[in-house]
Amino acid sequence: MDDLEATLRLKEEYIFFEKNIEFIEKEYGRSTYVAIFRNQIVDFDKNQSELGRKMEKRYPGQVILITNVEHYRRVAQIDSPEITR
Repeated sequence: MDDLEATLRLKEEYIFFEKNIEFIEKEYGRSTYVAIFRNQIVDFDKNQSELGRKMEKRYPGQVILITNVEHYRRVAQIDSPEITR
């Protein structure tokens, strides 16, 4: 799989995540990491590293999105610049 294909696959998985964010938050909680592969949640874990190890073992060499609701909901507030004369 080349870089472009991997990027497109991740984008597709992220779109699935965004469309299902409410369900994921309700079902798994804000701080649980979910693994998304081919538009399905294939596993979850509180520990991101452990989930990554399980996914590498189960799906070697595949592109899998691992994320959680808490990171998605985190928003940075930045004041917009003002021009003074």
